[in-house]
Amino acid sequence: MKFSEILKRSYLKVFYNSFFHYQVEYNNFNPKSEGNYIILSNYPSYDLAVYISLMLKKQPYIAVNEVYLYNENLRNKLGNFDKLIKLKDSKVDVTGVKKILSCLDENNSVLLFPEEKLSMFGVNTKISISIAKLIKKANKDVLIAKADGSSLSMPNWGKRVFRGYIELNFEVILKKADLKNMSVDEIRDVVSKHIVYDDNKWNEENLLWHKRNRSIKGIENHLYLCPKCKEHQTLSVKKSDIFCDNCGYVTSFNEFSVLTGLNFSSINDWGKLQINSIDKVKEKIIYTQGTMYMIESLSKDILSLKHADIEVNGGYLFVQNNMKEYSFEIENINGLKLISKNFLYLRYKKKEFLFELDDCLLIYDLLMNLKS
Repeated sequence: MKFSEILKRSYLKVFYNSFFHYQVEYNNFNPKSEGNYIILSNYPSYDLAVYISLMLKKQPYIAVNEVYLYNENLRNKLGNFDKLIKLKDSKVDVTGVKKILSCLDENNSVLLFPEEKLSMFGVNTKISISIAKLIKKANKDVLIAKADGSSLSMPNWGKRVFRGYIELNFEVILKKADLKNMSVDEIRDVVSKHIVYDDNKWNEENLLWHKRNRSIKGIENHLYLCPKCKEHQTLSVKKSDIFCDNCGYVTSFNEFSVLTGLNFSSINDWGKLQINSIDKVKEKIIYTQGTMYMIESLSKDILSLKHADIEVNGGYLFVQNNMKEYSFEIENINGLKLISKNFLYLRYKKKEFLFELDDCLLIYDLLMNLKS
């Protein structure tokens, strides 16, 4: 390892260990191993990806969907990462798979996030069958780096919590010798079983102190439905309290990041309530605002189209900025993704767009519902 790389890794270790409180267990895995293996992580945070790589003697390659690199924060963290595999946003990325297999064949390890979408509320999402196919084809040992507490300490909806507690457990879940006799479905079942996490339940069982009156600014962009009056886009926050324009005070996050005063205590339950309300919400015309960006097809530069007023009406997404009005037929929108707390990505007629929105999760849930 080059001296510059040693120096960078040392700096990053000091930074992450000072900002977060990590408890690391290696179980049946040897962190000094220099073999080649596939590493799966259960929580899609690239802060966590960097930290996992620091905990291993041999730094793995990190495979990331290139769409997520349109997020400036992630791009700054990983854009210049020495060992980075950029995957195309498609169901079958033959070139990306070849790069991963090539790295493994050259005695390198590769870190992957197998969930199909970004988790906003600290609960695992669906595992893609393509991950199981890749594991079968690669025929290498599979290691999981499972994190509990990550969505509380580094939430995808807001700011990181200083000295937030994270448990990180390494475990070998599949051996090369066993893969020969396993089907793709059996492999996916094993991965799905071990990738399961629910930080809200974990937090209620452990009740770890985070910070009294911590700021939860940003969560109002994701908790778009008031659980009391059932109206949408009425919520605001002040420190750790949540208010509704109609109901006044709604709830608070206490010092253990548990919701108080409602008939549920986790934001995951709140998220389920919102999903169940979407059929009623889509009957109305939904308005929001933000900034619109277009991605240049060749250079992949991000061009700002400035302020935009957004309207979802029937089967269309209307966008009005200073230059023109765009009309997107929702059923023809592809690649829809939340790439961070307030950034929405989509493709339409071979063009790529980003939207930085005030009500990002509402628009995402609404578009996904209307597309289905």
